[in-house]
Amino acid sequence: MKTMRNHPAPRQLTLPLASLLALVGCMKAPQPAPSEAPPAGPVMATTVATSPRMVKDIPMPPDAKVDADKTLIMGQGEAWTGRLVMTTSLSSAEACTFFQERMDGSGWRLISATQAKISILTFLRGDRVASIQIEGRLFTGSTIMVIVAPFQGAAPKVPGTPASN
Repeated sequence: MKTMRNHPAPRQLTLPLASLLALVGCMKAPQPAPSEAPPAGPVMATTVATSPRMVKDIPMPPDAKVDADKTLIMGQGEAWTGRLVMTTSLSSAEACTFFQERMDGSGWRLISATQAKISILTFLRGDRVASIQIEGRLFTGSTIMVIVAPFQGAAPKVPGTPASN
């Protein structure tokens, strides 16, 4: 008759297996070497919700709610660049009127306006350009995306002035 002595009993494996699992569970995950650390760079603020005055030169509707997940701001005050996304109860047409009136009061000059299903307003102030995209939401209000960046081109032509050679 054959005996099963060549195969350890399940109870005999329990203690070594439990010890091995406990040992593996206590191990630390490998840490990246100092040379693999992310490079240091400029501090970026990703939310205006915690500091609404971070953006001082762009008027915002009184009931505007900033979408922190879609907003990316670099810098602050009147020297920021990036993208500011917000929602408001204003309709698309009301939001266009709001920005056309209020941006002028903040020193921005309207250089282009297109009102449609998605309206786009473009403003210039010093060496910066602001593009405002306004889209009506499904039920009420609108979503507004403001992108501000350094101006990268020749000054826009003013109607009625001769073209430069």
